[in-house]
Amino acid sequence: SRSDVELAWKAGGGWKNAMVSQGVGGGQHTDLAFDKMNRPIVLFTTLEEKQVDGDSVLGLWIARSGDDAKTWDMMKLYPGKMTSSPSLVVGPDDAIYVAFYDGEPQEQRGQLYRLPPGGDFKGDWEFIKLDKKTYRGGQDPSIAIDGNGAVAVAFYRCSRASDSDCTDQTDALVVGYAPDTDGVPFKKWEW
Repeated sequence: SRSDVELAWKAGGGWKNAMVSQGVGGGQHTDLAFDKMNRPIVLFTTLEEKQVDGDSVLGLWIARSGDDAKTWDMMKLYPGKMTSSPSLVVGPDDAIYVAFYDGEPQEQRGQLYRLPPGGDFKGDWEFIKLDKKTYRGGQDPSIAIDGNGAVAVAFYRCSRASDSDCTDQTDALVVGYAPDTDGVPFKKWEW
């Protein structure tokens, strides 16, 4: 069976079906944003463990179109299994932010990726891990950016990394905030 990621796109006075990824992704756990040039950016996960052209399609994918959704630049941001929905936002400076939960058993932590303004879509991504290493945190993240470009992320923390199940003592909503520090956002986090 074939899985596609598609987008409803309004152009020329009507709606059309725009193919983002034909046969690669199932489109589970999606998010959508637009940059300053009004280019659509689609974030989606593929849960299938199949091969396309010799490569696994399992993981977190991001795609951007510069020609009204006719063609797409697409890349896999992360090759692991996704167990919760990722979050996508574009900052006022046109930086792209993606937060997701790494559900692999050895990690189980949230991660935040950032593509700086003007960065190469297929290669200039920076990242940090969300929450302290002692916790399994980062599930179901949500990103927001204030008018000054400071990034905030909220997520669910389940337990300490050493616990096998969630506990009432560590179960929490965690909010992180990265103020713009000397013109360098994303570097220093307050939890």
